[in-house]
This record gives sequence, C-alpha cells and structure tokens, in this order.
Amino acid sequence: MTISTRAPRFAPPSPRSRRRLALVLAPLLVLGLAACQPSPQQESVRAHINESRRAHGVHQLGDDLIINHKAQSWAEHLASTGRLAHSSLSSGLDGLAWAAVAENVGRGSSIAKVHEQYMRSSGHRSNILDRRWDRVGTGHAVGGDGYVYTVQVFVDLG
Repeated sequence: MTISTRAPRFAPPSPRSRRRLALVLAPLLVLGLAACQPSPQQESVRAHINESRRAHGVHQLGDDLIINHKAQSWAEHLASTGRLAHSSLSSGLDGLAWAAVAENVGRGSSIAKVHEQYMRSSGHRSNILDRRWDRVGTGHAVGGDGYVYTVQVFVDLG
C-alpha cells in the first residue's frame, strides 16, 4: 500500500459536462439565494422598527443574514410551543463579531399589534430606540394558536 501526498490530477470537464452542471446548479443557486432573503413578514417587522426609530430621530437599522436566521428560527420555535421566552442571546451568532445583543419577543394578532405592544413597554421600547445598535434581525411565525410571534434581535457590532 502506498500513500501519496500529491493531489490527484483530474481532467477538466468537457464543455458539455459544464453546461449540464450549470443547468443543475443554477436552480439550486436561485433557491439558495431566495432562502437567504428576508420574508415580506420579516421585512415588515424591520419596517416597523425603523419607522419608530425615524420618528424619534434615530438612525435606521439594516438587516444581517446571520441575525435574521437567529431571529426567524426563534420565532418559529415560539410559534411551535405557543409560549414566549427569550433565546440564549449569543446562540446562533457564530461568525459574527458583536459587542452587545438584545432581544424582543412578542405575540399578538398582527405584526402591527405586536409592535404597538413593544412600544408601550419601556424595556422593549428602549431596545427599539437604542442608538448603539448597528443591525437588527427579525423573525415572524404564526402559531397553531393563530397568534403572530415576532422576534427582534438587536446587535452592536462594536
């Protein structure tokens, strides 16, 4: 038995093979990119946040793929359990350098109603209007109980 440290040599794919590969991979790429985009509901949650921030003279927050994924996953968890609870704040933020994180979780009859509840709560309102945040991730899910669950994860990138 011999052991080689050289990389095996492969012949380059033929033009026909490359076309076939492109035909297979193109739809997967499109689906993958679509899955990375926030849903219209997630965008609505972020729009409510930014409308409140704008009304109070605070800069708007952009989104982030990693933070959106964390928020969406947690919203789906809350909807599946029908209970409100906070996530482990650092969980799901792997690969993202951050200095501070905060989270709002809520439930109501619509995204707008949950946002109104956030703004009536001093702690939630403080998170929404805090000037230190650089990015926000948002989540939205509807539970079997018919309620809308939203999650807002605020991040200071330092």
